[in-house]
Amino acid sequence: MNREKTVFLFPGAGVPPAGKELNLFLRHKEHFTSYFEKISSLTGINCAACLIEDRLQELGDLGNQFFTYAFSCALADLCKNRMIKPLWCCGYSMGIYTAYYVSGLYEYKCGISLIENAYKACIKSSSGKKGGLAAVVGLNYEHLKKIITKENFQSIYPALLLNNECFVFSGLQNELAAFMTLCSENGAYKVSLLPADLPYHHPVFLKDASERIREYLLTMDLKTPCLPVLSNISCRFIQSVEQAADDISSHLSNCIDWIKITGFLQKQKITCAIECGPGISITQNSRFIDLSTRYINIKNIKNRLTI
Repeated sequence: MNREKTVFLFPGAGVPPAGKELNLFLRHKEHFTSYFEKISSLTGINCAACLIEDRLQELGDLGNQFFTYAFSCALADLCKNRMIKPLWCCGYSMGIYTAYYVSGLYEYKCGISLIENAYKACIKSSSGKKGGLAAVVGLNYEHLKKIITKENFQSIYPALLLNNECFVFSGLQNELAAFMTLCSENGAYKVSLLPADLPYHHPVFLKDASERIREYLLTMDLKTPCLPVLSNISCRFIQSVEQAADDISSHLSNCIDWIKITGFLQKQKITCAIECGPGISITQNSRFIDLSTRYINIKNIKNRLTI
């Protein structure tokens, strides 16, 4: 594939499976198993068993992050082994951890420890608050902001801007429940709570988490990225250890504007974006914005890339 026109995109944790994850795992069982075994040995969480036995829903918040990281890293390395070389890569939400592994910033096992420490930092920072994430489909952003302002929802902030009619908000569970009800009453096509225990990307509740994980990153053995990473916050390329540490730590408490990322793909005239990971969430969200880029994901990767 043309390296100048191909990029890797990595999904966040908790995305709905596309029904092809087990098939891909079984086609390359030895390859994928090595990644899952490392997760199991370091954390005690058997992601492979949950995949094989159709029990992914039992993994929980942190377990889902480990599963997505392992699966995405394995698939990205499989693509690279087939001589598919991306121009750059980008992670959607928690997909940032895979992006920086693929960039060469740290070794695979270091990413596992980083995810675990970031999760613990988020728990400590949120101070026991019952938070979460709510997705709203079918209302525009200005309409949603008016609902938040009118009802004076103090805890609700935008977390993920996916496309022009799909947004994710972070906040306390009680306010999110009321917000979702109002969105439905105002004509939203779909509202749902995402499988997350914490108010990810919250600028207030997780501000301390960003500071804590920045300190942890200073203790890691980080190397200059050999592959540029497009920041999911600033939409700028990260090419140094210092920039990467700032980007990883700040993404915990900042809104991710995926609309801007998708627009950047168009501006760069990227012809092929490979969604390396479970599910097809990136492909689904991007198709409402980007009609020029060809998306390859777990559902069509066998036919298009013979993987």
